[in-house]
Amino acid sequence: NTNITIKDIPGTSAADTIVIQSQSGDPSNTIISHTQESSQNYMLRFAGTDYLTIKDLTFNSGGTTHTRILSFEGNSQNVKILDNVLNGVTSTSLTLDQSIIYVPADQIVDNLLIQGNTFTDNSYGIYFGGFLSYNHTNVKVINNEFNTQYRHIHFYNTKKPYIYGNELNEGIEYGIYLQNCDNDLMVLNNRMFSSDDSFYDIFLTGCDGTVANKGLVANNFIGVIGINGTYGSFGIKLDVCNYQQVFYNTVNITGSKGSCFHAYKGANLEIANNIFSNSGTTTYSYLIGPAAVITYSNYNDFYSTGTNYIKYKDTEYATLSAYQSGEIMDLQSVDYNPMLTSDTDFHLLGDSVVGLALPLTSIVSTDFDGEMRNASTPDIGADEFSCAFFSPPVVEDVTACSNDSIPSLYAEGTNIKWYSDRNLTNEVFSANEYDPGITD
Repeated sequence: NTNITIKDIPGTSAADTIVIQSQSGDPSNTIISHTQESSQNYMLRFAGTDYLTIKDLTFNSGGTTHTRILSFEGNSQNVKILDNVLNGVTSTSLTLDQSIIYVPADQIVDNLLIQGNTFTDNSYGIYFGGFLSYNHTNVKVINNEFNTQYRHIHFYNTKKPYIYGNELNEGIEYGIYLQNCDNDLMVLNNRMFSSDDSFYDIFLTGCDGTVANKGLVANNFIGVIGINGTYGSFGIKLDVCNYQQVFYNTVNITGSKGSCFHAYKGANLEIANNIFSNSGTTTYSYLIGPAAVITYSNYNDFYSTGTNYIKYKDTEYATLSAYQSGEIMDLQSVDYNPMLTSDTDFHLLGDSVVGLALPLTSIVSTDFDGEMRNASTPDIGADEFSCAFFSPPVVEDVTACSNDSIPSLYAEGTNIKWYSDRNLTNEVFSANEYDPGITD
């Protein structure tokens, strides 16, 4: 029950690294606990540490108002934080004193890999303060699980962070918050759902790419509820951002306030191949502010079951055709029900958006699951649908006339639904076997 500071260790290099890990490889077998205080708010502190790996350990925070677990205070290079269990405390407010991983401003931290960890509670999962006048190299957050933080991941003044394959659950304020993060940032293949009713899943503010180094938000599964707060909730929001690409995401919003996608201000924004599914009452599928300049928007699926649909600049559009005619935008976009598997699983169940996306193979070649996208006719959304996963219906080939009986139809698998139209809007039965009965 003590805190630890690791300083520069002489002799370390790429060929001679140090690994601190559980002997068994099981984090539950090696548990580190400590009660932090305001003067020493950390369990493990990196102070100019290089070529160090922390792996397969459990950290249990014992503090109350000061509960940082891993803290960087000094320039550190080539640190890996792998497969650990990081348990904070239940937080009731937004405070940096309760960051599970804390990197203050103006630290030169490069080649930092945070991968395979489980973050639970505390106010922040990761806070990375960045260095405005420095170009960070290889700062990566990959395949972690975050649970019940106010902000799961927050990067500030950090060039080109790479955030891939993380699962973010039940956040309270923000999922991924990138603030003044320039150049070719990447937010890819993350799955995030929150039942909090005033939440921003992916929020970019003041993030500027360039013509040669554009930011990319792609292949994310995003579920959000919008009810409370001044503006409600947003799946993806860009605020004063330039040269950002938003491709192949699947976003579903329910509730009464907010939007699947919102561009407030900025320029040179490209929006393509996304599913923006609006299941709320007065939420929006697509919300573009008067000061946002959309360079390209097309091949999206804008689906809505509520009273609101698309608001572009200051104009409300109730239908896709009205929006296309009014703005001469999204001329190849559709308004089909994407048929998502469930409220928390956004894989496609049907083919309504299959083959309708714009090929962007040089930018995004795989889908949420890492499966290759069709090079000529990819699918809209984060999931590249494959009929190979579903057995075809088994049905007798007969000719049916009026008042003739039709043999039962059967399909193998789970969550089978039968529709009478290609757009999958008229569900007629939900079970493996469907008996159509008598023809009209």
